[in-house]
Amino acid sequence: MSKQYITYNQIHKLCAESANKILSSDFTPDVILAIGGGGYIPARILRTFLKVPIKSVSLELYDDITDKMGDSNVLIVDEVDDTRSTLYTCVEKVLESKPKKVGAFVLYNKLKNKHKGNHWDNEKAEKDHVNVDHYLVGAEVDDVWLVYPWEALDIDEHNSKAQ
Repeated sequence: MSKQYITYNQIHKLCAESANKILSSDFTPDVILAIGGGGYIPARILRTFLKVPIKSVSLELYDDITDKMGDSNVLIVDEVDDTRSTLYTCVEKVLESKPKKVGAFVLYNKLKNKHKGNHWDNEKAEKDHVNVDHYLVGAEVDDVWLVYPWEALDIDEHNSKAQ
């Protein structure tokens, strides 16, 4: 599988552009829910522009944080929508707390079939038992291995490969 190297600058710019899209949509998050691992950094950058608090969940454990999302507009943030399994599970758990609305933002959406269906889009396609009110994507990418700067041992080498 080929690799695509991504810089912090690219991520920051993509988050800034995406924040503008979020702010101009009819979905105004009250809280950002970062999915542990890859969602922390984009969530923190989005917070600079959206000015709402961040909460987080880890990939392995959905604790009582998600139980306290009721009556809020929740924006779930992750770095990539690859198979959709993680995002789907997180949305499913958040919906149990009956929030007003749920949005999902990913820096990158891989253009491939998802294990949990391909139905999420900005138009909120047909109702599913697990759905989001808004699905926002920074950029669409082919099914390549995305190499993020926070995974780099040598950031200069990483950045040279990203050019």
